[in-house]
Amino acid sequence: MGKFRILATFLCLSFFNLFSASNGRDIITPDQAMENGEALVSAGGTFKLGFFSPSGSTNRYLGIWYNNIPMQTVVWVANRNSPVTNFPAVLNLTADGNLALHDNTSNVIWLTNTSNVSDPTVQLLDSGNLVLTDNSRRLVWQSFDYPSDTFLPGMKLGFNQHLDWHLTSWTSPSDPSPGTYSSKIYGYREIGIWNLTILKYRSGPWNGHGFNGFTDMKSAEFFSFRFFINQEEEYYTFEIINKSILSRVVLNQFGVVQRSVLLDPIHGWKLYWWFPMDQCDEYAECGAFGVCNTNDSSVCKCLRGFVPKSPEDWALRDFSDGCVRRTALHCGRGGDGFLKVTGLKLPDTSNAMVDRNMSLDDCRDRCLKNCSCMAFNSFSEDGSACLTWHGDLIDIREFTEGGQDLYVRLASSELGMST
Repeated sequence: MGKFRILATFLCLSFFNLFSASNGRDIITPDQAMENGEALVSAGGTFKLGFFSPSGSTNRYLGIWYNNIPMQTVVWVANRNSPVTNFPAVLNLTADGNLALHDNTSNVIWLTNTSNVSDPTVQLLDSGNLVLTDNSRRLVWQSFDYPSDTFLPGMKLGFNQHLDWHLTSWTSPSDPSPGTYSSKIYGYREIGIWNLTILKYRSGPWNGHGFNGFTDMKSAEFFSFRFFINQEEEYYTFEIINKSILSRVVLNQFGVVQRSVLLDPIHGWKLYWWFPMDQCDEYAECGAFGVCNTNDSSVCKCLRGFVPKSPEDWALRDFSDGCVRRTALHCGRGGDGFLKVTGLKLPDTSNAMVDRNMSLDDCRDRCLKNCSCMAFNSFSEDGSACLTWHGDLIDIREFTEGGQDLYVRLASSELGMST
């Protein structure tokens, strides 16, 4: 009898959740409003839009979180900089197409800044995206264009002519206002993490399968990763292949990017992957022309043909000054060559240049003819792109498995060549 009651209770709860998901309100039209205590639920019941207060705070925010998960997991916050302190709050869609949040004194707390939208409708989708469309279902505004600290499947990290899709950490678990850490695309198809204006970590460039600095990042049974670029936009995105799980990526208040997965609500979120992982993920840990390897006793070493700039500091494990050439280059006099170094996280690409449809030999010639070119790599999924570095080579890491090749410019005497 006890087992029957448990089964009956489970079936009733499942039916209730299914009924709620299929019949819950997921849209707002100009003749409607959503007040404090009310919510939108996406058609499939995956996400909820409503008002919430973070743990330890009495401020109210308009946000989106996972529905039917015991621990509230917020993925987007509209009024991060303007909490509602005069309760209650009201969200309404104006006739001209503005989604507006007001407090009880009718002050506008947050606004989508859209206008002249014919017959507007706001809908919460099962992707977690809040969209505003006109009478022809044309997309006018979407929350995915204004990420908070969370990166969901189908979202974009990158930029186009009008938008910069990037993540910004919460200040603290009780304060969703923008913190000091941000993450965005920069250089040649890289993701960087900044503390204010200081670059702290970077992913390495995209190689067609994943980011070069993440050797365990593969499109597998759970996820599919993609980097898209054309003349109008450039962005990274991911999708979930295994629909039995949920997954999100969060930039936390300490500057750590964490991917979590959820197999079932009872056991909660599980940490799947994070970055940075170790000392060698710290940006420029070994300085210019230095190579970081956590398996080496001293962590840092110089590229072949280079020596520590400050030997005394190097001996004391202060590698910040990096390395300098042992032998000057002979640019223009035919005395330089290239050393192939394998298994690397490639240097920071902010000072790199790319040329499409170029073979490895042509890439070498291109670099050799340019006195500022310090290294090159034929770098793309099909090996048809030439990437050349100009200036110091910064933030190189050596892997025991994986990594890419880098051809480093040296004087011929360092290569055992005659001049």
